[in-house]
Amino acid sequence: MLTDDEELDRDEKILMHVESEEHLDEIEIKRDLYYAEENVEAYSKKPHVAELRWRYTETRAQQLVDYITDHLKTTDEVEIWKVWVDEQTEPSVRSITLDELTIDELRFLGDVGFERPECLHVVKS
Repeated sequence: MLTDDEELDRDEKILMHVESEEHLDEIEIKRDLYYAEENVEAYSKKPHVAELRWRYTETRAQQLVDYITDHLKTTDEVEIWKVWVDEQTEPSVRSITLDELTIDELRFLGDVGFERPECLHVVKS
């Protein structure tokens, strides 16, 4: 199913129309996590956690850059993680300033496969 709508009758035939496949998997940022929050606590001690659901494209990556830029107007830092919640291994953590944040810095989120947890730590300055 392409939707999380629990009231949807999953036995009913449903037609979903989009202009192109590109329009599927738009950015969703949810505080309602798909997995247990304890899985996140193994990596980050941040008090606020949200889950990013999307399919990487350069357009969406730019939207995420804009979102992070806006978010950093009210806080000093943000962490962007790529994890596989069942494997808690030593993460790769990179730190950059907001001025260095580009869509290329977020490309790791769209990489196929998983080697180990990765974090991009972005600070205001």
